[in-house]
Amino acid sequence: MAPIRTLVLAVVFAALFAPVVEAQMRGIDRGAARAVPGKDEDGPGLQKVFQAGVDYLVEGDCKRAEEMFERVLEKVPRNSETNYLRGVALQCMDRYTESVRYFRRAKRDDADFFQAYGGLGISYLALDRPEKAHDEFDELARFKRLCERGNRRCPPELLKAYEKLRTAIERVEGAAPGEEHGSLHGEGRRAAPSLVDASRAADAPGGRSPAPEPRRASGSN
Repeated sequence: MAPIRTLVLAVVFAALFAPVVEAQMRGIDRGAARAVPGKDEDGPGLQKVFQAGVDYLVEGDCKRAEEMFERVLEKVPRNSETNYLRGVALQCMDRYTESVRYFRRAKRDDADFFQAYGGLGISYLALDRPEKAHDEFDELARFKRLCERGNRRCPPELLKAYEKLRTAIERVEGAAPGEEHGSLHGEGRRAAPSLVDASRAADAPGGRSPAPEPRRASGSN
């Protein structure tokens, strides 16, 4: 079984290098939940605060990263990326219950933010709630089936989130998940060891990556 910290760091790198981030860096609009905050309204320093949070996260300083994302969310509470990354920072500090809240908010404001489904599933595994983790996996599987049935190419971030959560469940339960809870409710299900009891020793990630601008949707949290 992989250490929980290894899984968390994998989520961090998925967030920083996902194609959706690259698209945002090119200025491609991906919906209201990711609209770039106006400098006149939010101040030119908000993007710097967001970038500082990303930098702290890459360096493994999860406490400072979470503090930076909290500051951004005070201004743009319905920002899917910042909610997601705050969830990642909370995971990094083993604050899984709190991380669930922010992954759920990221999903609420952007149903196609597939990384949030994966992050939420991993938090549920750490909380020893495998059925909830399988719910998230089933959601990703449903998106994947829709792509395949429509003979469309699935978004790379969907495929990565699907595979990452599938691998995490397999490492915890000892068997790959079946869609629609196949591996949870079938006869002879193997007992799932808790991720919380796994070894957590791992090096912090090195290097940096450019970050997207913080984005938001209209309305309140």
